[in-house]
Amino acid sequence: MPSYEHAGFFVGFGSTLRNNLKFDDSLKILNEGVESFPNYPALKVFKAFTLYSLGQFQSSTKILFDSIDQMPEKAFDGYERAIKWYVENLETHPEIKK
Repeated sequence: MPSYEHAGFFVGFGSTLRNNLKFDDSLKILNEGVESFPNYPALKVFKAFTLYSLGQFQSSTKILFDSIDQMPEKAFDGYERAIKWYVENLETHPEIKK
């Protein structure tokens, strides 16, 4: 399996855990992904979403801005639509810890 597919596993699994309100598990998986694939920006963005859900707004924002600053063209490998949805709906998740 190509490495980008391995990175995509971490994005998908971490995102699924977040959507199922398992924020700590999501963060653990996404941290593993970022450690294994530090140059895969989608992992960092989804990690930022999880941190946001945990109420860690400053950390979340820093990761997002750092990711954008380092982003090559087509960096999100097809996750653009999901990222756009999350950005537009960050405040609507019923279990976000504020």
